[in-house]
This record gives sequence, C-alpha cells and structure tokens, in this order.
Amino acid sequence: MAMNRPVALKVVSPHIIHKNDVGGVRLNLQGHEAVGQGYDQLSALERTLQTDVHGILVVPMATPGPEFIV
Repeated sequence: MAMNRPVALKVVSPHIIHKNDVGGVRLNLQGHEAVGQGYDQLSALERTLQTDVHGILVVPMATPGPEFIV
C-alpha cells in the first residue's frame, strides 16, 4: 500500500502502556526506506525490553491543528 504522506509507527503490546517512554513511537516517516528502518527499530524492542510485541501499527500523521486532551 502506498501512502502519499508521512506516517507514524507505534509498537503494539499490552505490556507497554506509555509507548513513547520506551522508544516505541516513530513519527514523520516518509518513504519505504524510512518506514522500513523505523519498523526494524521498533521490532528490536521485543528483545531489548524482553516483552511481547504483537505488531507495529502504521497510521498516517495527523494534519496540523489544535490538540485536545480529554
């Protein structure tokens, strides 16, 4: 699947609540090479943190705008 805009990668694991705290997020990746490198880095967390990683979520980056915390 081709994406024409930057993506975010997030590690999927029930044992990692705050993904950013353990380096489980990569932002603003664009192009096959950058996304592939980000995927490899996040996949390595399973070995580094010694926890189950169920996958890597790929989502388009949100467009700029106001942020809300609910």
